[in-house]
Amino acid sequence: EAERQRREEESLRQREEAEQRKAEKTRQQAVAEQRRQDAGQYLTQAMESRSKGDYATSAQLIEKGLEIVPNHEGLLRLREEVRAQLVVEQQRQIEQTRRDQEIKALLQKAESHLKAQQFTTPAENNAEVAYRQVLKLDAGNTQALEGLERIAQEYLQQAQQKQSAGALQESLELLDKGLAVVPSHEGLSKLRRDTERSIAEAKAQQEREAEQR
Repeated sequence: EAERQRREEESLRQREEAEQRKAEKTRQQAVAEQRRQDAGQYLTQAMESRSKGDYATSAQLIEKGLEIVPNHEGLLRLREEVRAQLVVEQQRQIEQTRRDQEIKALLQKAESHLKAQQFTTPAENNAEVAYRQVLKLDAGNTQALEGLERIAQEYLQQAQQKQSAGALQESLELLDKGLAVVPSHEGLSKLRRDTERSIAEAKAQQEREAEQR
């Protein structure tokens, strides 16, 4: 009798243990599933950040996901990609900073050339050259475009002064220098036409006077 009771108790204990093991396994599976889901959410968010070009946030989200599931394939793969993109991004920022500094230095150089009236001379060391170098680095740079406009304007004023003094040929030379910088400059083009007309009239006048003598 005692033996039978002992066997029943043993059998009951084994069943309970088996139930507990099963329950524990189920619980662990549920936990693992929950962790996979959480890591999966981090993966989704990380991919979203990456697609917006926010690689730093994407990298942070990946690490959070890997804390939950260290061997998550999707996260590990994405980490490699984002790391590579971060390197490219950093390189681009370094290039950008260097270019910005170069532009700044060239604009300062051009400004000092303008003050020294070195608009298009001496060769290779003048305001126009500096502005053109800026435009090579940044095609639509407003300061450089305005700078070229200022050079053209300076030549226009000098040409007007020469014209007032009756030095038409010198005025023409200054106008040509200005038009070499800004070919579409209205003021320069108009004054050039007027100056050529004045030169032609003066020449005709001289010829008439010569004939009369």
